[in-house]
Amino acid sequence: MTECEVFRMTPIEGKYYKTTTYTRKNNNKYYSTNELHYVGKYIRHASCGYHDSAEHYAIFDNNGVEKIVHYTYEGTTCFIEVDVKIINSKLKEELIQTINNKSIISLKDLCKQQLSTKELQFSRELGV
Repeated sequence: MTECEVFRMTPIEGKYYKTTTYTRKNNNKYYSTNELHYVGKYIRHASCGYHDSAEHYAIFDNNGVEKIVHYTYEGTTCFIEVDVKIINSKLKEELIQTINNKSIISLKDLCKQQLSTKELQFSRELGV
């Protein structure tokens, strides 16, 4: 993966993020060549333990599935904010492509073609 700038930050509730760990630091900027992982909408922070032995977590909602990001002891955990409109746009394009590839006309046909539940649900939301 090519190097990209990442941020050591506390996520903001209700915003969407990808996470990774930084691989290089230059002054107050952080960079990573590691893969970015989409974790969803930030819900809250949690911790357990005390002082130096405390563990910290960022908890996200990824389409109804709880995703937990464990902060590293070394402080290398980073995030990038993601524009959810872009993600939804890409999902919409993928769904339309899937529907076109399967020559589907109605929701009944969607069931007959055995699309996944996620594809069916997303098509209803789009009004396809």
